Amino acid sequence: MRNLLILLLLQVHTCAFSQEFLNLGFEHKTKGQAVPQKWRIANDGYEVSIDSVQKYQGSQSLKIESLVDSKNKVGACANSFPVDFARGKYLKLTGKIKTVAVQKGQAELWLRVDDEKDVLKPNKIHKRGVSGTQNWTKISIEVKVDTYVTEINFGAMVSGEGTAWFDDFELFVGEKKFFDLAPRLLEPTPQELTWLKKYIYPINTVDHEAPDYKDLAVLKKLTSRAQVVAFGEATHGSSEIFKLKHRMIRFLVENSNFNVFSMEANLPESYMVNQYVVNGRGNPRELIKGLYYWTWNTQEVLDMVEWMRISNKTKQFQFTGFDIQFYDGAIHNLQVSFKKQREALATVSSLKQGLDYIAYCKQGSLESIELIQQVEKVNSQLSAINRFISTSDFDDQEKKWLLQNVRITEQYIGNNQTSRDAYMAENFFWIRKQNAGSKFIIWAHNEHIKKSGFSMGKYLANALGKEYLAVGFAFYKGNYTADGNNGLNIYTAQNADIGTYEYFFNAIKVPIFILDLRAAKLDKSENGKWLQQKLGFRNVGSTKMNHEFVDTTITEDFDLLVFIRDSTNSRLID
Repeated sequence: MRNLLILLLLQVHTCAFSQEFLNLGFEHKTKGQAVPQKWRIANDGYEVSIDSVQKYQGSQSLKIESLVDSKNKVGACANSFPVDFARGKYLKLTGKIKTVAVQKGQAELWLRVDDEKDVLKPNKIHKRGVSGTQNWTKISIEVKVDTYVTEINFGAMVSGEGTAWFDDFELFVGEKKFFDLAPRLLEPTPQELTWLKKYIYPINTVDHEAPDYKDLAVLKKLTSRAQVVAFGEATHGSSEIFKLKHRMIRFLVENSNFNVFSMEANLPESYMVNQYVVNGRGNPRELIKGLYYWTWNTQEVLDMVEWMRISNKTKQFQFTGFDIQFYDGAIHNLQVSFKKQREALATVSSLKQGLDYIAYCKQGSLESIELIQQVEKVNSQLSAINRFISTSDFDDQEKKWLLQNVRITEQYIGNNQTSRDAYMAENFFWIRKQNAGSKFIIWAHNEHIKKSGFSMGKYLANALGKEYLAVGFAFYKGNYTADGNNGLNIYTAQNADIGTYEYFFNAIKVPIFILDLRAAKLDKSENGKWLQQKLGFRNVGSTKMNHEFVDTTITEDFDLLVFIRDSTNSRLID
C-alpha cells in the first residue's frame, strides 16, 4: 500500500506560485472519463469516480469504493500545491468526508511535504480520517512547511472495505485561503499562435536514414553551450520519438563532437552493449534484451546501436547507462573478477543469495524482521567486498569499475520512487568522471531529464548550470506500445484536448518542430502567458494509464521541446 501511494505522489513537480486551477471541489471531470481533472488516481482494488448524486456542495463529489480484491491495497487521489507560496508558513488542508460501511481501514485526507534536505527518506504523510458509516464530516490537517520544501502533495485515500465520498477541499496558507481558478477551456487565439510560431523550428522528418540534415542545423546553435544534452520522451513506446531522437543523436555526433551516450538502462549491462559498439563483441539483439526492459528491446533502439557500431569505426563513441534497478550484472562482474580468489568469491555468492531474498521481499512489498536482518548482513558483505577490491592486485581502472558495481548493489537496496533519480544522477556523474573532456547525450523519460522535482535532471542542472540542456518530447495523437489491461500491446493515446500544451502545439499546423522554450520564456508578451502556466502535458511511462495528462509548467521543466503530431507504436523485437 505504501509503495503504491509513493508511486502516485512522485509523478508531479513543483512550480512558482500562481493562483491556478486545482479542482478542489471536484466539479470538473476529465473529458470522456468519470474522473476529476487535475487529480492523479491510484485505483488498484478500488473504483475511483465522480458522483453527481452524493455531494456536499456543488454538482458532484469524489467517490472511492472498494472492490472484492481490495485487501492490503489502497484507493487514492492526489494533487499538488505550489510550494513557493507556502515556504516557511503553516499550510492547512480541510475537506468533507462521507462514509458507508468503511471497515478494516479508514477514509482519510492526507497531506505530505517533502524537502531537499532528506530526499532519500521522504517525510511522514500526515493523515486524518473516519471509518464506519458517517455523514459529511469536516477533516482538517495543518503542518509547518520549512524553507527547504520541494514538493507538497495532498489528497483523499481509502483503505480497507467500504465506500467514501470526498468534497469541498480547501487550502489555507496561514490565514489566507488559496483561490482555486476555473480551468482554461478557450481555443488558442490567432495572436497566441502567431506568437508561438516565432520560437519554433520545423523539422522535415523523423527518419534517421534521411540523407538531408539541413532541417536539424539549428541544433548546433541551440546546443552550443551544452556539454550534456538530455533527450526525453513522453512515453517509452513511441516509434516516432525514438526515431527522431536517433536522428538528432546522429547529427550531434557528426556535427558537434558528442561522443558518450548514456541511457536509462542498468549500468553494468549497458557497458556490455558498449563492448559491441566499440569492439563489435557480442550479438546486439541479445545485448539489448539483456537491458531487461521491453522498452529498449525494440527495432528502433537496435537500429541506433547498429549505427553506433558503424560510426565507431571512424569516431570514438561510448554506450553507457546509469540506472540501478537490477543487481545481476554487477554480481556477474564481481564473480568474474574474483574467480581465482576463493574467500572473495564465496562472499559474492552469499551476497547474491541475500540480494535474491531482498528482491523477493521488494516484489511483494514485504517487510519483516528477517528482511531488516538480511539488509544488515548484505551491507556487511558489501563492506567486505570493498575491502577485497581495495587490497587486491587489480589496476586502478579495474578497482574503480568493481567499486562502482558494488555501489550499484547498494543503490538497488535503497532504490525507491524517490531515491532512484538521485542514484541515477550519481551514476551519471561517475560515468562523466571516467570520460573527462567528453560531451554527453542522455536518453531517458521526460520525468527523469526534466529540471524540477526529485528528477535526475534537477541534480544535473544544479551541478552543471547552462552546460546541461533538457529536451522534452511530446506528441498529439496516435498510439504507442505499453503494458496494460491487454498485456504488452499497442494502445491508443488519449486525446490531447483543450487545456493541454499539445492542443496548443497542434493548432499551429506544423507536424514536427523544435520549440525554443528558453527564448519564449524571456518574451513577456501577453500572447505567451499560457506557455508559462500549468497545463496538461502527456506523461506515460511503460504502463498504459487511464489519464495520460499531468499538469505541469514545461518552461520550468525543459529548455527545448520537440513536438511530433502523430505517434505510432514502437516495434518490439521477438
